[in-house]
Amino acid sequence: MSVWQNKGINFWVRVLLAVLVGILVIIGACSKNAVQTTTPSADTSSTTAHDLPTGWPVAIKHDAHHSVQFLSNRCYDVGYSNERANPLWVAYRVADKHDGQIDKRQDRFITDTRTSAKIVHDHYKHSGYDRGHMAPNHAIAAMCDDEAQKETFFMSNITPQSKGLNQRWWERLERAEFSYFTHIFKEVWVIDGPVFGAHPVLLPNGPVQVPEACYKVFVAKKGDQWHVLAFMVDQGVNGDEAFSQYRVSINEIEQRIGFDLLPKLPNELKTKLKQDKTDQIWKLSEVDHLPTRF
Repeated sequence: MSVWQNKGINFWVRVLLAVLVGILVIIGACSKNAVQTTTPSADTSSTTAHDLPTGWPVAIKHDAHHSVQFLSNRCYDVGYSNERANPLWVAYRVADKHDGQIDKRQDRFITDTRTSAKIVHDHYKHSGYDRGHMAPNHAIAAMCDDEAQKETFFMSNITPQSKGLNQRWWERLERAEFSYFTHIFKEVWVIDGPVFGAHPVLLPNGPVQVPEACYKVFVAKKGDQWHVLAFMVDQGVNGDEAFSQYRVSINEIEQRIGFDLLPKLPNELKTKLKQDKTDQIWKLSEVDHLPTRF
């Protein structure tokens, strides 16, 4: 074989090796950025600061509407639907803790590039709907840190809410959970999200489905006893209505959303809690008419 043939072979060997190295680099980068696309099982052994003792919600119905991408953040977790371009559930913890240094609320929301929906701030522009936080900006900032506060502005934490719901009724309930319920219990776990109808409309500027209502479930433990408090409130509220007007059982919420919200609890206890909507330990009457700020 000639010298020139040897050089030609060596050249193509080097080219092939370079291509293989490039492919391996790309595969490594993709693996590093991969996101878990299913909800963790109910018996997960995760011990993160925001681990949910009752288990992350599990789909009762197994179809495209209930398929979620699990997104873990510093102080809250999300079961996100790329089909609906909405979080189907968000879970976080609040505790009896005084406010720390809280950064000024930012004006623009952040596209969550982990999602395939990649909803942007302007999809909501001139839609008639607010960008409604599921994990609350203020409480997360006070419980965690500045970076965690910024993460509450991910669009994966946002669902369309009317002004009366977002700025008035929902805001009042967020104040009650952080400043009142945490005085009754050492800590309170919260699961919330949107409730969709059979044929949801889309925002005018994007693929975001608009829910008919929103739900919020509180779970807490005092001694050996579990306690729950649940609400489901529609978009048409004025905002100053009594909380008790929209108190429901967890069963009623699950029938609408198609998720088991307490999958990790023993069946007998779970059945009892899911039927309850009269537990007086929450002293709801004391905050039922909490005044609005706006």
